[in-house]
Amino acid sequence: MVLWSVLFFFFFEISKKFNLILLLLFTDHPDESSKRTLTLVAKTLQNLANLVEFGEKESYMIFLNTFILDHRKKFKRFVDEICVLFSYSFSFFILIKMKKH
Repeated sequence: MVLWSVLFFFFFEISKKFNLILLLLFTDHPDESSKRTLTLVAKTLQNLANLVEFGEKESYMIFLNTFILDHRKKFKRFVDEICVLFSYSFSFFILIKMKKH
């Protein structure tokens, strides 16, 4: 579960650092309001992925803590399901490789 939280964290860190054009989400640069909105959404999803709430550092986003708390269990279940799916896929891949050799 920690692995997937880290992967989600890096995805949102990368999306903040690199230009959105590189991620092929937009063909033009978004306006300042859209950039700000996307940044706030990314921060919220990042906190959800890290299973932490907003604190005093970002007090203007504390109102989103209810969203994080309401969706924490669903997110954990989602991550668990991805891990199980990945585990099955990886096991299947290993079995195929072993049969070839």
